[in-house]
Amino acid sequence: MQTLPSFDELHHLAEDDPERFEQLKSQLIQEFIQEAPQHLQPRLRGIQFQAEMQTRHSTNPVSRCITLSSMMFEALESLKQAISHPASGPRQKAVIYPLQTSPPGAP
Repeated sequence: MQTLPSFDELHHLAEDDPERFEQLKSQLIQEFIQEAPQHLQPRLRGIQFQAEMQTRHSTNPVSRCITLSSMMFEALESLKQAISHPASGPRQKAVIYPLQTSPPGAP
């Protein structure tokens, strides 16, 4: 993955060339997702899609930040609920097979 520019460089790029800033952002996100374990990549792509859809109508960086912070808070609240009340979470059905007993006297 390429080296992340300094905060000042990113700030200037966002102000002077927002289109190039967005391209860099997208490229860095895609590189991060590609470097993640294979089994996590679909979930990361889904999260990125949700973030893009939620922020597409943001008119300024503060609005975008608040929207993304709200998404993160909701995810953390959901995790807290799952940890605090595991019985109330989604249930998975398990197939239970009876144990076969040996006839009396069998080894």
